[in-house]
Amino acid sequence: ERLTHTAVRTNIRAQDNRKFASFHWIESWTETVVEQSGEPSGMTITLPDWLYNGIVGKGGILTIHEDYFLLTGGIERWLYRVARKHAGKQPTGWAFTMRQLYEKSGSAARFSDFAGDVRRIVEIDQLPEYHASTVRNAEGEDIVLFVHRSTFDPTDPRHEHARFKQRRILPNI
Repeated sequence: ERLTHTAVRTNIRAQDNRKFASFHWIESWTETVVEQSGEPSGMTITLPDWLYNGIVGKGGILTIHEDYFLLTGGIERWLYRVARKHAGKQPTGWAFTMRQLYEKSGSAARFSDFAGDVRRIVEIDQLPEYHASTVRNAEGEDIVLFVHRSTFDPTDPRHEHARFKQRRILPNI
């Protein structure tokens, strides 16, 4: 019910235009319950048109790797989503300066603390689907590069890691 009553106001990209809209995540729902047992036997959910069109439209939504849900750190999850959106499966990946990532994140932490957290995540190299690395550019800025693991040779240790039920190495970051 919470998703039916939650009102969201946003701008939505649509081809060459931008739409401003207010909506609910779920337009309506019904649940069928077996009278004698009280057990649910079915449910119907009606999605708003804009959400349905966004799902079925080309490139409307990004899938996420199931191991994303094993990530418990907020920055880890956010970095995965950034890598998924920007690097995709491009052979050269996608690079950000540490400062760009910090500003994009909206983090309330000090820049140095945020950068330290990102470096630790890069060091353990456990983001699903993506290898992250850091280098320093000519201006002395830290650059974070995200590359899809499938672009590496299968014998390369940066290639897709084996999946583990519990992969957590660091406390929540």
